[in-house]
Amino acid sequence: MLNEMKSRFLSGRKLTLWGVGLLLSFQCFAQTQTIEIKENQTSHLIFHSDILYIDIGDNENFIADYTNNIIRVKGIKTDRQTNLTVMTKDQHYYSFFVQYSPTPQLNYFITPQMAIKLLGNTDNKSPPTLPTNQRVTNEDRMNTRKVNLPIRYNALEQNRLSQANLSLYRKAVTLLGQAHLYDYIGARHGDIQLKITGIYHSLKNCFMVYEIRNRGAIPYDISYTEFGIKERKRPKKSALHEKKLAPLFTVKEDITRVLPYQVNEYVVVFGKIAIPSDRLFYMEVVEDGRNITLDILFHKLPIKRFY
Repeated sequence: MLNEMKSRFLSGRKLTLWGVGLLLSFQCFAQTQTIEIKENQTSHLIFHSDILYIDIGDNENFIADYTNNIIRVKGIKTDRQTNLTVMTKDQHYYSFFVQYSPTPQLNYFITPQMAIKLLGNTDNKSPPTLPTNQRVTNEDRMNTRKVNLPIRYNALEQNRLSQANLSLYRKAVTLLGQAHLYDYIGARHGDIQLKITGIYHSLKNCFMVYEIRNRGAIPYDISYTEFGIKERKRPKKSALHEKKLAPLFTVKEDITRVLPYQVNEYVVVFGKIAIPSDRLFYMEVVEDGRNITLDILFHKLPIKRFY
């Protein structure tokens, strides 16, 4: 009887230790999950909540930035490993290793279960994204049509604009539907076309009008849009020679779906932009599998004065 009780005790102890070991190994996995990068490619981390804070340990060989709930990580070929720290708006805390790989995994879908720790409460919610209710009445047409989509912005955007940029926003709206200044600045990926139709500059701001045209039968869903400046001649450490430009706002930014046979028009507003002749202005529109990058010789364009 005594031996049987002793055997059960040891068996239960082993089971408990096994459970603790499994929990620790899960935590170690979360802490040591590795994000792979490769030169001239971008790795993406997609979270369930918008990003509040990121930091990458080695900013000489790696760069990381984010838009909404997506983090982009780039780097150069190196044997050095670094770490990436992330905190999301739903108060989840994540930590990753980042290292070079010749055959990297480029897309990572991060779930809250992969977080190391939950900080504070989870009552903070991001403003909801309003869906568009536009419908295509004739999807069999071969020609695209321009739809006058409603201009909407959520409560957070409205509060930001009401403080400083509301008059600037109204000014930008007047550029929608204007005659095109350019018909030759564009890039294409399959049935999706990105086109810059006008660039205007006031004393303090730059206004850029662009359109996304969908000539196919599949909707195009914009994950994010990035703007920046890069060198015309790509150096070896090209990721370190890119400068991201943060817009003040974008008119119709919340309309992220381009329906079949439709054209969506947007106006993005920056502060003053001056780009040297040895640099390019670039724009990248991202949907998983259908990314479009457009390089622009900014200094050679006829830019219209906007009062």
